[in-house]
Amino acid sequence: MPRELHISPMGTRQVRDVKAPTEMAHTSRADVVSSNDPPAAAHDPLAAATAGTSQPNDIKYVVNEMVSYICHYRNSCSQAAMLKVVSGFYTPAEISGAKKCLLEQFHELCDTDFATERRSSMSRPASEAELEDILSLISLMDSSEKLNTVSFIAFNLSRLPGYGPEEINICALTERQVKLSSTVEHLATEVKEVGLQAQAQAVQQHADSCSVVQHTMVSIDKKMDDIRDKVSNLRRATCTPCISPSSQAKPSREQNIVVFGIPEANDRKKLNETLNFVAGRVVTVEDAFKIGRADSGKTRPALVKLRNIWDGRLMLSNSRILASCDDYMHNVFIRPDEPLEERRKNTLKRLRRKAVRQHKVAEISEDEASLFVNGVLVYTLKDGFIVHDNSAMPGVNTHSSDNGCE
Repeated sequence: MPRELHISPMGTRQVRDVKAPTEMAHTSRADVVSSNDPPAAAHDPLAAATAGTSQPNDIKYVVNEMVSYICHYRNSCSQAAMLKVVSGFYTPAEISGAKKCLLEQFHELCDTDFATERRSSMSRPASEAELEDILSLISLMDSSEKLNTVSFIAFNLSRLPGYGPEEINICALTERQVKLSSTVEHLATEVKEVGLQAQAQAVQQHADSCSVVQHTMVSIDKKMDDIRDKVSNLRRATCTPCISPSSQAKPSREQNIVVFGIPEANDRKKLNETLNFVAGRVVTVEDAFKIGRADSGKTRPALVKLRNIWDGRLMLSNSRILASCDDYMHNVFIRPDEPLEERRKNTLKRLRRKAVRQHKVAEISEDEASLFVNGVLVYTLKDGFIVHDNSAMPGVNTHSSDNGCE
């Protein structure tokens, strides 16, 4: 059986045997350690040591959560607030049990009018009348100073309201709401200031980064131009003395490109716009002219001679971006300036791949100089496209010459 320590008003301690919590549940939540129980000195050394010093006015501890809550707050709130909180939190059975607990602990209260069993009426329920009786009984025992001999305690903390009676006062709630609103506004202002500062810092960092990148790109472009000039000067200085008039080779085509699809109207302006767009910078053009005879409805290719080989290679590597344009540049494409024999070899390979994609029979002669599609000769390295009657080869588009510079 568990022990319970009782403290008297004089400060002495006394150990009493009490029932276990499970036994309390089967009997009553208001079981009390009686001062008439025999001492447990024979079984407990602490009880034997304190038995001789016990006082007749020991404090008794009674388990009742509702009475414990009322005794704690009764001197710090109004009766109306106490009635509102207790009646809203506790059930009628708990209120009735608390009243019975008081009557069991103070038998002299049984002769008062407050001990009468209440019944519900049309005006108010019985639990409300019994709650008023409980407050009156506690006040009556407090005035006779008998309430000091009993201390009501809580065993199940979940059956205690988490707030005091005056905390539901409308004035207290208003004051708390005002303080809360002021705190929220202050926090919102601080958060907004922090967000603006972070945004300004991010914008400044982005601007600084862009400035650094732009400065770096300008420096790189300048250094690349210097390198190109030095390489060109070095090549001219080393190659010129070695070339004799009798053994002079054919001019190099690596600085040349062929541009297809430039409209005939304002062709020079549109050509410069296209070249600058593909290179991503201003390109120096030494010479440019249209190839072939002018004919209405026909767009002639343009042969362009650039300042150096690197510009030509840059044009060829970036020419694919023209397909993403939505103006006249969408129909423009750039090819290297190749000899006629090389161009015809590339054209023969291109026509063969196109015929295979169209699920046609494409065959090349043993000397790899002629292309047959579905058994019909359509192209040769010697003559280019072979002209046939369209009725003889339905679906095959033939031309009589190659585009480009001979």
